[in-house]
Amino acid sequence: MNFEIQPIGLNRPYHDEFLSDKGYWVRYNQNEELIKGWHSTQEGTYYFDIKTGEMAKGKVVIDGHQYIFDKVTGIVK
Repeated sequence: MNFEIQPIGLNRPYHDEFLSDKGYWVRYNQNEELIKGWHSTQEGTYYFDIKTGEMAKGKVVIDGHQYIFDKVTGIVK
């Protein structure tokens, strides 16, 4: 599996990985557990698919509501 890692920083108790074989970003917490569902940070609020952990980008319907996420950062608008 090929991926890029954004390391955990002093103020970032999580890290992101791009799963190139799947074509999407996921996020792990400090215990290396895949983050799923809504996740808020100092940068903004994100959504990660509850099954795959895929970071939402663009227009996404979650629980019957449409949300728009930045296509680059994944932050909800």
